[in-house]
Amino acid sequence: RQPVYICAAGPTLEEELGDYRLDGTVIATDGAVGRLLKRGTIPEVIVTDLDGDMDAILSANRKGSIVVVHAHADNLVKLEELVPRLEGPIVPSVQCSPPAGTRNFGGLTDGDRAVFLADHFGASRIVLAGFDFGDEEKNPLPKERQRKYIWGALLIASLDNPAVQFFNEYQASRKPSDHGGGEFGSGPPREPPTPHTPE
Repeated sequence: RQPVYICAAGPTLEEELGDYRLDGTVIATDGAVGRLLKRGTIPEVIVTDLDGDMDAILSANRKGSIVVVHAHADNLVKLEELVPRLEGPIVPSVQCSPPAGTRNFGGLTDGDRAVFLADHFGASRIVLAGFDFGDEEKNPLPKERQRKYIWGALLIASLDNPAVQFFNEYQASRKPSDHGGGEFGSGPPREPPTPHTPE
């Protein structure tokens, strides 16, 4: 089964990916979309709260990318302005008990919401690229963003899903061991969930 690659907008994204062919489903956070398009990669899914590169998001959406648009109290004006400009498929998401027509897959930031999305649909391998949780030496984060990304890392870890790996871990071992796992979980890979058919 093919992996799900989740590409975030960290400064190491291009260095990590190089010319590697992403041979699976690609989920991008909004800040990574333009950078992926430049390398010829159209993500299957974009996770955004509409504060990223909207020209790139609109372009990818016209080419078929599903845009998971996250609504929260601080982006209502952007929702009214930008959602009507999306010409392709969209999925509305929220962070509360979901009103009719919306979904809550979990997570806080675009990056961890993308991981929760892949986990929700039972991805057998979730590969993280461009995730920067604050390397104080190489890529220090502004203080105002540190808390948010600490929570993002904790939320991903809370899934305790051995399918979640950083890109370099995935490259080092293309076949998961019987008892191995990535940075965010241990034990054998999970079985995908059984689809539920409404009565």
